[in-house]
Amino acid sequence: MATRSTAARLRRTFHYPSDDGAADSDSDSSPSAMDEQEQESYIQRLTDRNRAQNTLMARILLLLPLLAAIPYLPALPSLPACLALSSLAATAYLLRRLPPAVTGLYPLDAWTGTGGAAGARGPLDQTLPYLNALLAVLLAFWGAAVAYKASRFDDAAGRSSTTRPGKDVSGALAWPVMCNLPAGVYAVVLLAKMVMADVDPEKELSVLRYDYKGA
Repeated sequence: MATRSTAARLRRTFHYPSDDGAADSDSDSSPSAMDEQEQESYIQRLTDRNRAQNTLMARILLLLPLLAAIPYLPALPSLPACLALSSLAATAYLLRRLPPAVTGLYPLDAWTGTGGAAGARGPLDQTLPYLNALLAVLLAFWGAAVAYKASRFDDAAGRSSTTRPGKDVSGALAWPVMCNLPAGVYAVVLLAKMVMADVDPEKELSVLRYDYKGA
């Protein structure tokens, strides 16, 4: 409903001809039509505003991998902590290197229509998104395996003894959760980039431009 009203408002603003001719009666009360230069200026303002908002959102998203890295620091130099920090560092690097609406993963960028927005990138920027996704998935599987093993161990220990002083079940589940954290952070970043790519004023409003040259 909101999409239809927005499209109708943009049609009146750009003086785009309506299909049913019913907008002729509304054109008397609507603002005067924009000429070609005003349309370009209006679209450029919206595009600049959207670009600034995307840049701000990318900077806010950069806090996610930085804050998520804190719990792993005391566990260094264990292998899970090193792998998790590597994934979070890759996520932060990609947030700084790639445009805000570009994920670096071709299937996602092709789906959102931002495949060519990344421009010319080096081999690292082209392969790192896939390597980071693979590393995050491997860590998630590792966490699931650790959780399964911990549950089996707790069941066996529960059958042999009723209580074990100093044994905390939440401690056994700490590493499975931490192994899934890099994948969760990367998934949130990818989702946010896809949402930002879906909002493109230049692409949306260019369709509603009215060409006065043929009028």
